[in-house]
Amino acid sequence: MRQLADKHALPLIEDCALALFSRDGDQPLGVTGDVAIFCLYKVLPVPSGGALVFNGPGRGDLPDLPPPPLSSTLSVLSSSLLRNVALRGGGPGRRLRQAALGLGKRALKAADIRPVLTGTEHFDRTHLELGISRLTRQILLGQDAEQIVARRRRNYLFLLERLRDLSEPIFPTLPAGVAPLCYPMLVEDNRATVERLLARGIEAVDFWRTFHPACPADEFPEVARLRTSLMELPCHQDLSLATMATIATSVREVLASGRNAPSGGRPPTLPSCPSTDATRTAACGP
Repeated sequence: MRQLADKHALPLIEDCALALFSRDGDQPLGVTGDVAIFCLYKVLPVPSGGALVFNGPGRGDLPDLPPPPLSSTLSVLSSSLLRNVALRGGGPGRRLRQAALGLGKRALKAADIRPVLTGTEHFDRTHLELGISRLTRQILLGQDAEQIVARRRRNYLFLLERLRDLSEPIFPTLPAGVAPLCYPMLVEDNRATVERLLARGIEAVDFWRTFHPACPADEFPEVARLRTSLMELPCHQDLSLATMATIATSVREVLASGRNAPSGGRPPTLPSCPSTDATRTAACGP
């Protein structure tokens, strides 16, 4: 891609949104493109924030950007904490979250506070001139990148060892340098399995279940199967081995007790992926 961009005098933008701290061999992701983009809150315990990296001389002339309003940061942080309460507290936790969200929405409207939301679904161009919050910056200063990578790899390999007999791994090995975002696992129905795991307090993800109009299911059956069968299990650095054992046991029990066990056979044939793609998604592309 670098050679192709140079040949045609095109800027190369490296999308590392899900690949913070990962390497391709000895080379950190984010140093190949003219510009690299990282998402922070998908990997680190921060309420929001991202990183824009310019490579090469004269490309880092952006001024310091002002942080979002404190009210916005506190709103996003409160929302995340309420999600945690709902996840850990079962039915009472979910009801408490719903009640708090209702009160919070009315309070935000009354105070005319518009939180700076993340993600493409809520993107607002008026927020382009904002930087990260002071809280995010402070949390970042306390992070140990090497320890984060080591723990994510440890947790991924733990799940790989204990679940590979249930469903053939999408990636049978973890290449050196990869800081995995999640452990990807094929099940018969990812949405049903995720719901049953959520009921046990385990926040799995049904991997990009919604189809895009440019990728119709009948033309791309291997993508269709991935969208309905690929599940992301957490391997976050703050999860202990005891918690990872609980996750593995819960997955085995959920698959054994329902109709969500893998249907057998090999994983769908995927396009050839470089090792770095394993850090971004569980397959090539969404």
